[in-house]
Amino acid sequence: ESSPGEKKTAPCASTVQENSPQSPSGKSVGRFRGQYRLLILCIAGAAILGGIILLKPADKISSLTAVRVAPEHTAPGMPFPVMIHIHSDALDSKMPVLIREKISAECRAEALTSGEKRREFNSQPRWIGYLKNGDAYFGYMVYPVHTLIPGKTIQFSGNVAVKSGVSNTREITGITKVSIAPYHWADTDKNYTISNDEILLAYEKYTGDEGGVKLDMLEQLWLSGKYSWNGSQSVFEPLNEE
Repeated sequence: ESSPGEKKTAPCASTVQENSPQSPSGKSVGRFRGQYRLLILCIAGAAILGGIILLKPADKISSLTAVRVAPEHTAPGMPFPVMIHIHSDALDSKMPVLIREKISAECRAEALTSGEKRREFNSQPRWIGYLKNGDAYFGYMVYPVHTLIPGKTIQFSGNVAVKSGVSNTREITGITKVSIAPYHWADTDKNYTISNDEILLAYEKYTGDEGGVKLDMLEQLWLSGKYSWNGSQSVFEPLNEE
């Protein structure tokens, strides 16, 4: 027994629990949870990386585009240019690209290159090359036969391929037909006048560092102000304005 003036104190249960050290089993659980999270992150990262590797070829071909640029018309028997622009943000510059074109009319084609010797095709132009900074250009001139008279059309189709296989080809979009009409191919509004905008557009579309169209005749028609089409001789004639 304690004396009447002595106070009794008893230990508080909550205080004892808060100040007590963590048990070994609690540390093990925390360590296991951390390792489990790390394992999950590693598995997820591996899955993502594997998906990227597996989808890489598909991503490359899906990023590839090819557009055909050509005038909407040309005069009977007169040549006109075609330019194909290939673009891709994913293709390696060391991966070759193949273009296969088909012209469904009596024509012959000639490649536009910066070299002296230009490769000739029949009605199926072909080209193999590489992209430079994500872009490549292939141009050729089309020479239709004189028997294609006004009202007839020249049809185009083609694709671009990477390596081999049907799944690695993309259709060439853009212009698919050129009509025969008694106007110069650069005369977009068909008014027998080559305007400043029309000649600048021709230079923009069909000339470049890799070779392009010689536009000497077009410049003469532009300088003359007006021109006419001589159907019997199949030539354009400048008409000097007074």
